[in-house]
This record gives sequence, structure tokens and C-alpha cells, in this order.
Amino acid sequence: MQQCNLFVSIPFVVGHADWDTAPTYANTAPAVKRSYLDAVLAEMRGFAEDAQSLGIASVTFGTGSMSTIPESDMREFLSGIGRIFPIAPATPVHAVFDPGLLSVGQANELKALGAPCFEFRYFTSNFDEADVMGVPSGETEMKKTSILLEQMGLDHVVMHVALGIGGQTNASLEKTLRDALRSTVVGFELVPLREGWSRAQDDDDTARLFEHASTWLETHGFRPTTPTRFMREDVDDPYHANLYAPIGREVGLATLSFGPSTISVFDGLLWSNIGDIDRYIRESANPEAITEQVVELDEAASAQRRELDALYRKAADRLDFKERLRYRRVFERLSNRV
Repeated sequence: MQQCNLFVSIPFVVGHADWDTAPTYANTAPAVKRSYLDAVLAEMRGFAEDAQSLGIASVTFGTGSMSTIPESDMREFLSGIGRIFPIAPATPVHAVFDPGLLSVGQANELKALGAPCFEFRYFTSNFDEADVMGVPSGETEMKKTSILLEQMGLDHVVMHVALGIGGQTNASLEKTLRDALRSTVVGFELVPLREGWSRAQDDDDTARLFEHASTWLETHGFRPTTPTRFMREDVDDPYHANLYAPIGREVGLATLSFGPSTISVFDGLLWSNIGDIDRYIRESANPEAITEQVVELDEAASAQRRELDALYRKAADRLDFKERLRYRRVFERLSNRV
């Protein structure tokens, strides 16, 4: 049985995020979001024939925030995914939310799909830094969500902390990390701001902040598992840990990704989806229309993929902090060579 990670892009965010490096959309109309969710399910149905022979290792909802999806739409969407793919109750389900914007109903829908791990766009506990980014203080909002998580017995949390905000210092960054750290936190994702954003620090200064955060996290028991991600030793994180794994016909975890600007590695092939969200919504049931590029993982391509995977997993040893900061740009270029 082929073991497989599922990744679902939710490209919508709360408020403007012009600092974001991901392809996200702010203030999207509810009808557009519903059409998008229907389009993702249509793309998934193209794999229905193979789905029952897959062992689903994890499900990840990323890119933007699930807080943008109303509870009723989320219920229908997650139920649709569960009808297509055989997701066991113990399957890790990672989903990104905004602090203060997780409801009991949304949490229950994720619990019905699998074993949820909530990832929060915490960013900073510093009010001035939050103002620079145009977001609420992560700690103020997270206090509300922590009560909900405790009452529901949910104890797997990953915090996303921003790097390089204008005015951010080692002291303010360390305070954010200390404020964010709770007994339920099993990991941190360090989030660099978009290169060239007018209110971000330059990469040299941000790399120094990165180094300080890395030292603090490792001192507190979080090991680097990817260039920017730190997890507790005993926590399973199959999607992020295998993002560049040389899978296909080889033994290991494949990845099926759904939505625009995503990459899948499955059944000896690597392919990418188009980035045009409007065209994706119109034509998601037609694989030829939404596939941007497809590559057969022959021996040469698989060898390059293995090198990429080794660099990704050992980034803390093989890349400096400035390279880790912008690793996605470097890896995208290397992936294009594959």
C-alpha cells in the first residue's frame, strides 16, 4: 500500500498580508471561497479510483488560514474529503488558523476528520511589531484560543513566528517565543517576511535574528527538521519532513497536493499545478487544464531529488542562516532543474 501525504492549499487570509511570501488572497467573497472548495473536491475526485489503495499518512491545510472558511462550509468540505480518501481517526491533520479565530465547531470538524494539530499565525506578541504587520497581537488573541483548546483537550499546537519585522530585536523576538511557548506547543515555524517589503529588515539583519531564535528553540528542546521548522523530538510531522522526498515508485511517502501553485509527487511522476486561481476554479476537474508541468522521475531525476531531500533535511548543518531564510527560492530553482 502506497503511503501518501495530502496537502490542500487554502489560499485565503484574514486582512491584507502584503508581507506574505505565499500566494494568498485577502477579503475574498464567500461565494468565491465556496467555489474554490468545490473546485478542490472536483480535483480530488480525479484520484478516487486510486484513493482506496492509499495509506493516508497525514493531511495538511496550508498556504493561508482555515479561519477564513465558515464552519458550515468547512463541514461540507471536510466530509467530502473523507468520502474520497480513507483517512483513519489517528491520521495527523495539520491546519493553519489565526489566533482568536478558531471556533468550537471548526475544531470539532477537524477532530471528525483525524487527529488535529493546530498551527497558528501567531507572528509576534509585541504590539508595535503587530502594528507594522497590520495584524493583532498574537498573544492577546491566543489567550482566547488557549482556553478553547484546553476545554476541548487539544494538545498539539505549532506556532508561526515572524522574522525580520521592522523594529524587531533579539530581545523582542525572544519575548515572543517565550510568550508563545505553552505546554501544548510541539513545534515552531519561523516565517520570514517577503523580500523587499518596505517595512521588513534586510536579510543580513533578519539572518541574525534567525540565529538567535534557532539557539533559543534548540535550548528549549525543539530540533530543526526543515530549514525554518523546529519540532519536539517525539512529534511526527510527515508532510513537512518529506516535502522534497524522492518518492514515486520508490519506497516512502508520496504527496498529493490540491489547489493552485502546488506540487505533487506520486506514482513515478512529479507535477505542478497552475497558479491562476480563477482558471483553477473553472477547470479543476480537467487535469490537463490545471497541470502546469509534469516530469517522469527517471533515475537521473530521482538522484537529483535525493540530493535536494538531503539538503532540505540537513539544512541546519549545510546552509547558513541567510540561505535558510530564503530556502524556498533556492529550492524552487533546484526543483525546476529536476
